[in-house]
Amino acid sequence: MCHIIDRAPLASKLLSQFLATERQLSQVGATFPPQGRAVGVHPARALAAAGVLRTPARRLSQSVVRENIAMTTGAFLDAARFAGQAADLARGGGDLADASLQLTVVAGGHLLVGDAPGAVPLAREALALARQTGAPALVAAGLLAVGATVAGADPEQARACLRESRELSTALGYQSALDHVWATAIAFFVGDQVATLELGRGAIRALQWGGDRLRMGLVLHFIAGAFAPTRPEAAAIIQGAAEAYVVQPPVFALPSSAVTAALGDQRARELRARGADIDWDQALAYTLAQTTDALNGPESKTQP
Repeated sequence: MCHIIDRAPLASKLLSQFLATERQLSQVGATFPPQGRAVGVHPARALAAAGVLRTPARRLSQSVVRENIAMTTGAFLDAARFAGQAADLARGGGDLADASLQLTVVAGGHLLVGDAPGAVPLAREALALARQTGAPALVAAGLLAVGATVAGADPEQARACLRESRELSTALGYQSALDHVWATAIAFFVGDQVATLELGRGAIRALQWGGDRLRMGLVLHFIAGAFAPTRPEAAAIIQGAAEAYVVQPPVFALPSSAVTAALGDQRARELRARGADIDWDQALAYTLAQTTDALNGPESKTQP
């Protein structure tokens, strides 16, 4: 039987959260004088910190809230548009670091809908701003954004970006959760199966306790794609799990035909339905077990 996910409750919940946040932002703007500002509070976190917002900061917060909701609901281009607004506001306020980060989100939104040519200049601008700040973590993130957007046209440049970014992160002793996703994306886009599995496993571990199912779902899609040629059954199960928990799959998600050709239509449907039916923690545990087994040696027959 075909597995059907009812996403209406999720959409309703997100809409309610959005409207509630909009009301809170409006109340904050009306309650506090424009000259007031919480000292040391980042604009995007000022509402949560109950800080006093100036109009530009309020607009920045609104853009970030809208961006996050749009991304969660699979409206990737809308998320890119809101992130672009946030980047403009941050740059106008002299915050090059936040502008750089927001531009990587804009680039990612374009990449998720298959617009790599449109994503490239945005990623390059993010990297240029990051280099202006001199912050290694920002430069590492910008390099990954550039690498992911150019991977289809220039795999060698993508690999060079990934290598330099990882060197910076290693020296810094830190890699953000988003950086893990970008790094896995580059490995997948350049066709490096082993690196996709290694980086994807690291990304799952980095994201596992944060509850970010959108980014985790993207990583599951990358791993499913890497498994398709050699472990089509695992690929189908992982893809089913990713589809169940991500509202809108990215354009680079593994086509159903890739596993159907290896398994047959009926078996592929059964395995994808199995992946959709298992709970989230079990799906992650299964994916980690499969990636570890594939990296360590012979094929595993384990099924969830």
